Amino acid sequence: MAVFLLDRGLWTSVSGAAALTAALGPEQAAARAGLVSAQLLGLALTRHLLRLPAVAHLAPDEIVSTLAPAVRATLGQH
Repeated sequence: MAVFLLDRGLWTSVSGAAALTAALGPEQAAARAGLVSAQLLGLALTRHLLRLPAVAHLAPDEIVSTLAPAVRATLGQH
């Protein structure tokens, strides 16, 4: 799912760890990257392991359109 999100251009304005570090500083970049990881791992857990119907049946485009604003906000890209 994370690859799908990246392929859909979710992080087009942040082109990797170096850009995130340059924008936020090393401590904030690490904290925010960890929070984004938690968001994506939570999605993977509920969708693929727990198979919660409300999440498991979402179309990939629906996941991206719903989750992208939260990920952008976590990265500080309001």
